[in-house]
Amino acid sequence: MPRESTKRLSRLISFRISEEDYQVLVDSRQEMNVGSASEAAREVICVFLRTGGDFRKLGLARSLRKIEGDMTELKGELRRFHGD
Repeated sequence: MPRESTKRLSRLISFRISEEDYQVLVDSRQEMNVGSASEAAREVICVFLRTGGDFRKLGLARSLRKIEGDMTELKGELRRFHGD
């Protein structure tokens, strides 16, 4: 859902993201039909807000990513422990 090219963009919001999240935005550009990671971030935020996004789900998604990271770390520890 790319933004309309006739819409004047007059507000600036700046925030930092991890390298991993930046790569997700860069990798999603073509699928989202946008030219930059900034445009991809703008689209994600705007679509989320326009579609009645639930901020509680964002917290849950963050928690799930943390659990996934912890599981990956534990798998690595188990492999080292077992000598694989």
